[in-house]
Amino acid sequence: MDWLIILKILLGIIEFPLVYYLIIPFVLAASLWTMKHFREEEFITGFSGKLYDFAVVATAHQQGLFIEPLVESMKRQTYKNFILYVIADDVKEDFSHLESDFVKIIYPNPPLHAKTKSIGLAIDNFIRKHDNITVLDADNLMHPRYLEVMNFYFNKGYKCVQGRIKAKNLNTSAARMDAANEIYYSFIDKYSRAKVGLSSAMWGLGFAIDLDIFKQINFDHYFSGFDKKLQSEVILLVDKVAYANSAIIYDEKTSDKADLVTQRAKWLFGYFKYCKLGMKAFKRGIFNLDFDRFNYGLNHMRPPLVLIFPACLLFLLINFFVSPVLFWVLLSSMIIFLIAFFMIQVRYGYDDSVWKTLPQLPVFMLLQLFALFRTKKAKRHTHTKHTQAVNLDDVITMYNK
Repeated sequence: MDWLIILKILLGIIEFPLVYYLIIPFVLAASLWTMKHFREEEFITGFSGKLYDFAVVATAHQQGLFIEPLVESMKRQTYKNFILYVIADDVKEDFSHLESDFVKIIYPNPPLHAKTKSIGLAIDNFIRKHDNITVLDADNLMHPRYLEVMNFYFNKGYKCVQGRIKAKNLNTSAARMDAANEIYYSFIDKYSRAKVGLSSAMWGLGFAIDLDIFKQINFDHYFSGFDKKLQSEVILLVDKVAYANSAIIYDEKTSDKADLVTQRAKWLFGYFKYCKLGMKAFKRGIFNLDFDRFNYGLNHMRPPLVLIFPACLLFLLINFFVSPVLFWVLLSSMIIFLIAFFMIQVRYGYDDSVWKTLPQLPVFMLLQLFALFRTKKAKRHTHTKHTQAVNLDDVITMYNK
């Protein structure tokens, strides 16, 4: 066989996953648009069935600024069967005045400097036996109906439910670009999967899970990648991970570009460390003919866009000289992806200012490339800086303008 034919075959095999990852967002977006699922909301009212007992754990490492707004947002919950545990790790301020029948403030001594350790400490200090646990970061705010919606899903038989993450702030171009990135991944990894009957991905916050199942997960590392470790294990322990689009957690988007680089470096470190864990679900899906777990494992190992696009550009250059067919296939896939990305922002996004920032995405990609070269530094303990201590009314007003 001619060496050029062999090279073309090898290139086709190597580039197939790239093409798959590029076109699947368009397939999902176009399908759901056709089925009129975009912007579809769940109108869940009232309380029926079991009233599950929720433990809400908020990890607040050196972030006392956010504890009071978080507690105030919890007071607005329509569902009352919960206790909030705030782990004030290395927090100097005294928040004992916020404690009540549903709020417990815990000060680790010595400081823990790790999210998984903080969650473990909260579990060790539960004041009663809870059914489920939901995890927040200190800078988060909880929509008033979050727990009500979660209780509805657990009464449908689910053991693990991922809620929707929305931006708490859109005050800078960096924050809006961060929000655009979050909207894209929220759509392809959570919303769209759930709409076609597959398991939603899990993130490191805004999820609720059966407490006994959560305790089976062994968090043996304390660096970045909590969410990657979590979702790689949970999919092997539950029948399906549900997605609740109207169980909303407001999360602070990074306002400063330098902090954005630090945050992405931490996330990339987590990807490189834990992406191989998706192989467990991938293999189980193949051996058990279980497409849900096969797809889950495949997407768990999916490289971030900051790796996919440089790889595509490299292969485009190679294809230009080796195979015109592969060149046009890959180029078309990249164009289709960009169309899908814009479509998702316009149709699934929640604020016009986000998609109007899309012309600045090349800057966002460049920042992520800088982050790629800082992943080794992310091995050291780092926390994303947050400064937007707004209250729940401010956020709701922002979205109701």
